[in-house]
Amino acid sequence: MTSVPKVSVILPVYNGQPYLSQSIESCLVQTCAQFELIVVDDCSTDETPSIIQSYLALDTRIKSARHLRNFGLSASLNTGFAHSQGSYLTWTSDDNLYLPNAIQEMVTVLEACSDVDFVYADYDYIDQRGRLGDRIRVEEPNTLVNYNCVGPCFLFRRVVYEVIGDYDARFNLAEDYHYWLRVWKKFKMTALHEPLYYYRRHPYSLAGTHSTYQTSKAKHAAQLLELGNESAIGTEARAEIHLVSALDAYAEEDIDRGAQLLTKAINLDCHIIHYLERTYAKISHYAYAMLGDPSDSFTRAREFVNRLFSYLPKSAISLRPLKVRLLGDLHLSAVFIAFADGDFKRVRRNVLPAARYQPGCLRNRGLISIALQSLIERKFARKVSSVEAA
Repeated sequence: MTSVPKVSVILPVYNGQPYLSQSIESCLVQTCAQFELIVVDDCSTDETPSIIQSYLALDTRIKSARHLRNFGLSASLNTGFAHSQGSYLTWTSDDNLYLPNAIQEMVTVLEACSDVDFVYADYDYIDQRGRLGDRIRVEEPNTLVNYNCVGPCFLFRRVVYEVIGDYDARFNLAEDYHYWLRVWKKFKMTALHEPLYYYRRHPYSLAGTHSTYQTSKAKHAAQLLELGNESAIGTEARAEIHLVSALDAYAEEDIDRGAQLLTKAINLDCHIIHYLERTYAKISHYAYAMLGDPSDSFTRAREFVNRLFSYLPKSAISLRPLKVRLLGDLHLSAVFIAFADGDFKRVRRNVLPAARYQPGCLRNRGLISIALQSLIERKFARKVSSVEAA
C-alpha cells in the first residue's frame, strides 16, 4: 500500500527546458524524503514534456499533469493542488532551486508551532549561470499590507488550502500576493530567517518578461479587493497606487489629473520618487507617442514634459534632471524620425537641442552622420536655388 506523502510540492512549468532539470533535482535531494512532486506542464512547446517523462521513470514520488492548452500560472497551480495529498503544501518554479534542507526546516517549524499555519523563509538571488547574488531577509507578515514580503520559499498546512481555495486567475502577475493576503486575514504566518532557496533572475523569467508597472497594477487590484478600502492599505502601497494611477492618466494625456495623483503619491511617501525614476521609460514612451505628427513641430511632446515637471512638489527636486534627460531623448528621437522621413529641416531643428540637453550624444556616430548629411543637403539645396534664380 502506497503511503500518503507528508509534503506536496507543485511545480508549474511552461517552456522550462533551460532550468527544469535543475529545479526537479533540487526537490529530489531534499532531506525530507516523504514528499510528492507534482509537475504541471502548461502545454509547453519545447523539450519540457520529454524532460518530465525522463524523471517520471526515475522516481515514483514524481507525478505529472499536462494542460491541452496554455492556461497560465494560476490554473497550473490549481491543477497541481487538486491532485495533491500531502499534509503540508507548497509550490516552486521551474527556474528556481531549493537548498537540500529547505522543506525539512519549514516542516519542523510547523510541527513545533501548532498555532502557525504558514511559514516562509529567507532566500538568495542567483543569475542565469547560478552565480550567487544578494541575500534577501524576508520581513514580518504585517508588511503584507504594503507589498509581497513572503518571497518564493514557503510551506503551509493543508487546512489553509481547504479554506482559501484556488488561486484567482484575475490577478495574473500577482496571483501569489493575492493568495497571501487571503491567507494573512485568516491564518497565522511566520517568517523563518534562514536562507533555504535560490531565486534565479534572468530575462526570460515571468518577472523578467513583464514590466514592474503591469505587476504593480495587479498587486494594487489585489490590495483593494482583499483589504476592503484604501485606508486599510499601508502608506507605501497607497503611494504606489497613486503613482500607477498617475501613469494611467498620463497615458490618456490627462496631465492635470496625472500631476495631482503624482503629487499625492510623493506627499504620502517621498521615497516613491525612486520608483518614478524606474518608470522613466514608461513616461518617455508617452512623450515619444506624441512625436508622430511632424506638423506640430514637437509642441505636444515638449508641452507634456514641461507640464509634467512643473507640477512636481518641492520634495521632488531630485527628479529635475529627469526633465533634461527626457527632453534630450525626445529631441534625439525627433532627429531620427525626421531623417527617416527625409525631412532634413526638422533634423537640423532638433540636433542642437539634443546636444544641449545631452552633450554625450555627440559621441553617437549615427547622429553625427545624420547631422552632416543634413548640412550637406542644405548646402546643395542653396546651390540649386542659386542656379534656378540665375
